Order: sequence, then structure tokens, then C-alpha cells
Amino acid sequence: MKTKKSLVNGSSYAVSTGTYAGEILIFIEEDDKKAFHFLGVPTMQNRTFPATAFNHAVNTKIIDLVEVVPDYVFEISKAQYIKNKETK
Repeated sequence: MKTKKSLVNGSSYAVSTGTYAGEILIFIEEDDKKAFHFLGVPTMQNRTFPATAFNHAVNTKIIDLVEVVPDYVFEISKAQYIKNKETK
């Protein structure tokens, strides 16, 4: 589980192929069902992936770690993520 150790709040990943190609995914939280929750940028939409799918995407270079965003960016992203959740 090397991948999970690098997954901290605010980790951002560039999506290079597939449905979400062109998005940056900012990690928000992990739930008790072992799913990872992200805010997609620039779409500003919530994205959820099972841990196994996320790890596969990292291992096959579908997504690549960009950086851990600054705290203020994480806080804004988290607020948008929560707002999106509440309006569904």
C-alpha cells in the first residue's frame, strides 16, 4: 500500500486518460468504506473512487501525483466539496 501513504489531505493528481482526463483531483477524505473522495478541478465536481480503483490508476499511470496543495487551497476545495454534497 505504498500509494496510500502518499495520499494526504490536499494531494492533487492529474488525470491523463479516461472519463476525467484533463482534471486535477484534490484529495479531501477517505470514508469508512475504503473509498477516496476528491474535488475535481476545473469542473468543481465531487469524485469518489474505491481504494482499489485509485491504486490501480496510480500504478498504471492513469493519474499522477502533482503536489500537495497549500493549506488555503485545500480549505477552499474542502468547502466546495461539502457544499456540493449538501446540494445533492
